[in-house]
Amino acid sequence: MWAGPITCANVSTVAQFVQDGSCEIGDKVFSGFTTTLPSNWQVTFSSHVQGGGTTLYQVQFAQSTGGVDLTPAGSPYNVAFAVTIDPTTPGYIPSYISEVGVTTDTYNGQDTKSVFTTSGGALLGTITSVNGTPAFLGGLSAQTVYVQESITSGAAGTPDSATDYFFETATPEPATMALMGVGLLALGGLLRRKRSAK
Repeated sequence: MWAGPITCANVSTVAQFVQDGSCEIGDKVFSGFTTTLPSNWQVTFSSHVQGGGTTLYQVQFAQSTGGVDLTPAGSPYNVAFAVTIDPTTPGYIPSYISEVGVTTDTYNGQDTKSVFTTSGGALLGTITSVNGTPAFLGGLSAQTVYVQESITSGAAGTPDSATDYFFETATPEPATMALMGVGLLALGGLLRRKRSAK
């Protein structure tokens, strides 16, 4: 049972996220947050229903007005945290994290994200966004992912935002899967009949 993390809507800065330890948006718990980003950088969480049983969760780190620039030309800032689906959330539908993504406004820099099954566990994959181009890692089927991220600016300027994406996909119910199977079998039978009728 979760200890009741605060809602992510109440988190607004890097310093607050580190201090609070965890927060929840929808059925996602973000926890174990550590970073070398400036403490006054803003943190914003959002979620968007995509349809087809998929929900997109986003976490954006952004420079505050008049805030500290990141050191230019190759000095990386690190971010690490865990994303876990909380099955005790009211109205929870069995689901899994199916895809993660990363993009950053780095002005000739990059944002590299490595995703793991457990803290110190198996590497699920690494993706890199270069010069603001989004990058995605699909084909996942995880209840928890651990993120290790490195945000690096290029010689042309300093980063002012980085966004992480997490796609959650509902697990088809056994009855739904059975109906789909019956439908596919029926379709296969029809195709066979058409072929033998020729």
